[in-house]
Amino acid sequence: MMEQAPYLFTWNKVPGIETPRVSDHLRIIHQLPWIQGAAVRKSLDMNSIILTEGSHSIFFRLDEERRVVTLHLEDGIIHEYRVLKEKNALKVYVTEIPLILRELDSFDLKSLDALASSIIQRSRKEAQDLVNVLHSKQEEEKKKAALVLQDLGDLAVTPLLDTLSPEIPKDYVWDVVTIVNLYLELRQKILKELAEMLTDPRPVPVPELGPNVEEQPAPRRICDEAFLLLRKMLYLDENEEVQFFNERNYLNMSDEERDAEIVKMTETKIWSVVKGQVAGY
Repeated sequence: MMEQAPYLFTWNKVPGIETPRVSDHLRIIHQLPWIQGAAVRKSLDMNSIILTEGSHSIFFRLDEERRVVTLHLEDGIIHEYRVLKEKNALKVYVTEIPLILRELDSFDLKSLDALASSIIQRSRKEAQDLVNVLHSKQEEEKKKAALVLQDLGDLAVTPLLDTLSPEIPKDYVWDVVTIVNLYLELRQKILKELAEMLTDPRPVPVPELGPNVEEQPAPRRICDEAFLLLRKMLYLDENEEVQFFNERNYLNMSDEERDAEIVKMTETKIWSVVKGQVAGY
């Protein structure tokens, strides 16, 4: 279960002392205003919590293994919560990412960072387990782990990078070759998408930075964003300062001049740069 999963309620305390916690969650997170005055009861088998108010009715259901609770809403949508047994009590936690985000304040950066860390750990755990097998002495399992890692794509890159073993040449080379191949595969997908964006002239909304900002952002189109991103990806010799001035120079052009730059880059693989320099790839 996700480490930062918010606690919701304890099964045997609803109906009871923790009913208000459940009501607040349903009213605020699931936007059910009628829930405030709802009657709350358990089913005869004690495995459902039913909330009713007039013609409205929803329920929580505990699965047979007592590991999952599902919330069944009136529109047929079902949400899943995780259950942990702690000192003979069944504690219910919110684990669906959209619901957790609704629980958090957008200014609570500490909690948002903690959520991100938790997601990263969970998403990489099994890939890391595969890497651990890959670096073990179990030859048959190592072969299987290698095949699976190659199919994982970008999910395998960071676990492989974090556990490189230079002291074992065979493993070292295999890991790095695999990392590079997976990176190139991902890079090609990105370049393909950016190439599609280069033909899209739709405007991108410019953020409002307030009246005290001296220089407002220049208007941009989707194709302009793609052009600038391609430049970052393909021309790596520009430092941040040069990159900033060349980007500003491009955005100060008219749409017709920008279109000409896009065509030139597409046909010649060359970018115009400040001070008469030429960049290419």
